[in-house]
Amino acid sequence: HILKIHRVITMTRGNMLCVGSHGNNLHMLVNLATFIAGMQLFVVRSSRPQHFFEQARTAFRVAGSEGKQCVLLINSHIAHEEGLMEKLNSALLSGEIPFLFTNDEMEGLLQSLQVIMRRDAPELLSDPAQFFSLRVKRNLRIVICIE
Repeated sequence: HILKIHRVITMTRGNMLCVGSHGNNLHMLVNLATFIAGMQLFVVRSSRPQHFFEQARTAFRVAGSEGKQCVLLINSHIAHEEGLMEKLNSALLSGEIPFLFTNDEMEGLLQSLQVIMRRDAPELLSDPAQFFSLRVKRNLRIVICIE
């Protein structure tokens, strides 16, 4: 199972839904596969929406601004929170979660990417938010574990 998880999260846009019976310790398997892949792991442990947004904000910052590959691990209890699955769907499709960052935070993130954008994608200088979203889609893996 660890090899399967590792293979998926090391693929480009390798997001995953892990389904297993209670007691399978899927979180431990994802944690180990993430460690083997050399990625940073962010775990949403609480069912509070605020905790989800804190972890997502940190993961998006690492993936988009720092350009590091990372995994956002989400437990099944989040699925019951109203609107959070819609936010996850948005993150999977577009690399964005609406209103995740304030305007000032987003401006700071985009300004820190100016040098990298000039080097890697000069055609996107007119739209730095798109460049940020592309980096998030390329570097962030979302894994949902349902037991």
